[in-house]
Amino acid sequence: MPDGQLEIKVMTGVPISMRDGTILRADVYRPEAPGKYPVVLERTPYDRSERRGNHIVLPVELAKRGYAVVIQDVRGRHDSDGEFSPFHQEKTDGYDTLDWCTEQEWSNGKIGMFGGSYVGATQWLASLTKHPSLSCIVPSVTSDDYYEGWTYQGGVLALGFVGSWSMFALTLQNLQNLIRNNKTTKSDAQVLISAIDSIPTSLQNHAPAYMEHLKPDFAPYYFDWINHPENDAYWQSIRISDHHEEINTPALNIGGWFDIFISGTLRNFIGMTTKPSNMEVRKSQRLIIGPWSHTTIASVSSGSQYFGLNASHQGIDLLQEHMDWYDYWLKDGADLLSSPVRIFVMGENVWRNEQSWPLARTKYTEYFLHSSGNANTSTGDGELSKESAFDEMSDSYTFDPEDPVPTSGGGLCCYPSLLPGGPFDQSILERRQDVLCYTSSQLTEDLEITGHIELILFASSSALDTDFTAKLVDVCESEDCAIGLTDGIIRAKYRNGTDKPDNLVSGQVYEFRIDLGATSNLFKKGHRIRLEVSSSNFPRFEINTNTGTTPAFSKVKNTADQKIFHNTRYPSRLILPIIPR
Repeated sequence: MPDGQLEIKVMTGVPISMRDGTILRADVYRPEAPGKYPVVLERTPYDRSERRGNHIVLPVELAKRGYAVVIQDVRGRHDSDGEFSPFHQEKTDGYDTLDWCTEQEWSNGKIGMFGGSYVGATQWLASLTKHPSLSCIVPSVTSDDYYEGWTYQGGVLALGFVGSWSMFALTLQNLQNLIRNNKTTKSDAQVLISAIDSIPTSLQNHAPAYMEHLKPDFAPYYFDWINHPENDAYWQSIRISDHHEEINTPALNIGGWFDIFISGTLRNFIGMTTKPSNMEVRKSQRLIIGPWSHTTIASVSSGSQYFGLNASHQGIDLLQEHMDWYDYWLKDGADLLSSPVRIFVMGENVWRNEQSWPLARTKYTEYFLHSSGNANTSTGDGELSKESAFDEMSDSYTFDPEDPVPTSGGGLCCYPSLLPGGPFDQSILERRQDVLCYTSSQLTEDLEITGHIELILFASSSALDTDFTAKLVDVCESEDCAIGLTDGIIRAKYRNGTDKPDNLVSGQVYEFRIDLGATSNLFKKGHRIRLEVSSSNFPRFEINTNTGTTPAFSKVKNTADQKIFHNTRYPSRLILPIIPR
């Protein structure tokens, strides 16, 4: 063994009893030498025994450096017993597992956690319990809210994610557990395989509530989610952001600009650096954001774009970041990141240290929408400029739910083979008549946009309810490419809040605020800034049927005539976070 590294011992299938007697199983990696060691815990729904990624690399490396590492299948998953109830089970099970780790003879009573996506959720939910042994966490590509920015966005079901996640990772990959507990049979496997292989068609053939390949017997949570389309008590009971002021756990947050959960990652950091009354807790938070999608963490490329070796472990060693974090909080060694925030600026393709998020020097700048009434397609007359709105014609298009605008990259998860996330060229989509394009003049100098982006849109519809989408695009100097950076959506009836549905009056103008998430991108000299506006982005989001009923249950589809207004009375505008250089 290299100097300073220890021989390790691995124990598999270790039973851990929860307070209700349910047995969850774990693997333990620890130094072979007797002694008491700090513990690092991962609680996962994705099969603890799968020998890839952090499931094997991090446990072995940490154990060699004097840590005991526990990798546990959560309740109802793989080798663990019980019924899987996503999110809702993780507070009490997390606390009980922390108790077990604390009580082991090889534990010194200090515990850290790690993992991404749902495994990040198990960390935040455990932190709500204030277990005295939980000393730090490293949640990656995860959220602060399992309604907004996870299952729904702007009140719209994130169907591409929820559908593919439920079919593949949550059901097909857990089939042996479901068969063992008489929830399904092997014959269901081929149905699921066929449905997954035919994405996105399988997500469009039926309303989400009636997809033949998902059944309440083996995926009850999916039906719970679509039966709670509004921000109600079901979701509020597990919302992390409601409790930021109570959490006392240091967190190293890791995310990606193209991750489906980027907004939640940033909200966790903002909440934990502004809400706790204990200033030391606020100072103990850290944030790393790279140019990655959900499945391309520490990769040189995402989507169709190559970001260079700086985006990989050559530019940032995330394994070492984990090690240093645990050494600091669990062993009183090493140093914290000198700067609390480290972001990757795309376009320039460099890492940069910052002292806060959002950046204190941000200049929020309004870019107004303009046209002569023909902003349809990228060759239309839509313009984007800092010149205030004046009296001008509205733009219009027809939204046909039978012919939705196809998704091209963006914040997608969790089946990248057929639903790849990240930045892709939007040029083909911009030829559609139902895609409005508002484009700036060529930039005379580099322009950095880093931070949160919002569109204030004034619009009307012929429908009782409909959706409006927005997308920020970086147009190349040659204008032969238009790279999507970030996007957003809003369901019209939730314009006043996702707990306050209010259908539209046909033809009446309303104000909609569309959250486009956040980015960090250097628009180069000669490039253009473009905003796309439409009413669909499928399969990333479910298709609104324009009927006023919940789309997940609607078998009827109507077209909707949409109008976008930009004048002195209705000044539609894009708010961009400009960073002075």
